[in-house]
Amino acid sequence: MNLKEILKYGKEELIKNNIEDASIIAKELAEHIFKITRAQMIANNDMEFSKDQTDNYINSIKKISTGIPIQYITNNQEFMNLNFYVDENVLIPQPDTETLVEEVINEYKEKKCEILDLCTGSGAIAISLAKYINLKKIKIPSTLKDLNASLLPSSIEEVELNLNNDVLENDKENKIVYMKKTNELCMCYSKEKTINIKEGIVALNAYSFNQATSAEYIILPDSINYIKNQAFTNVNTVKEIKIGKNVSKIEPCFKYWNYNGIVTIDSENKNYMIEDNTLYTKDKKTLVRVLKNIYEKRC
Repeated sequence: MNLKEILKYGKEELIKNNIEDASIIAKELAEHIFKITRAQMIANNDMEFSKDQTDNYINSIKKISTGIPIQYITNNQEFMNLNFYVDENVLIPQPDTETLVEEVINEYKEKKCEILDLCTGSGAIAISLAKYINLKKIKIPSTLKDLNASLLPSSIEEVELNLNNDVLENDKENKIVYMKKTNELCMCYSKEKTINIKEGIVALNAYSFNQATSAEYIILPDSINYIKNQAFTNVNTVKEIKIGKNVSKIEPCFKYWNYNGIVTIDSENKNYMIEDNTLYTKDKKTLVRVLKNIYEKRC
């Protein structure tokens, strides 16, 4: 089956089972499963996919036909222009709730306040309010299993974590939140100029330093081996980043950020080098990123 045939099947199956917005859902599901954009659908509707992908699409359509919301299959729902993870354990954020959140934002944006969100579920209400009211403090519930720092305001200075949260760890001394099992940094909320990420953290997630608004120097420990896409995005004050000797994988962490500072690479790092303002793998087989005004400074 090509894309046109797949979408036709999905739409007809949903209509047959009285599912509203059948055409829209069929296309949204295709975007999710086949990792394609709506523009790609229009431009190339005869593209074909693997049997596993096609079977996944058909099985998902059957689930939606029984009444399972598509959001529980894509694990995503947009709310207040932010994307939230949802599954069958939480209610799906609704547009009517956005109206309530907007009213609270309008009332308290310029006021000092404390907001308590009971039975937080996906966290859509609490995180949206924190994002748009620019709160200084946030309390993370036990139900939150992941943390995307880009969803939270850069103004955060204090974090409290429910002791029953078995996924996240809040290191108040170093002002970082990280994943317990994988030791991946989720958020650094320190307002210091020099930030030393503690030994033991092995990866930097996207927007890890979104709340580190005063940072000028970021020093990574030798335990770091993975720097993920957009790890340094929105850190506009940083003058120097020191990459340790064991970093073995760097995604396009500078892709959406016009960084004009210095990148320092440990002299013992065997995986990466910077030459002529370009970040390469050491064997020069892979060009990672052309960096504006960045030069290599050996430790």
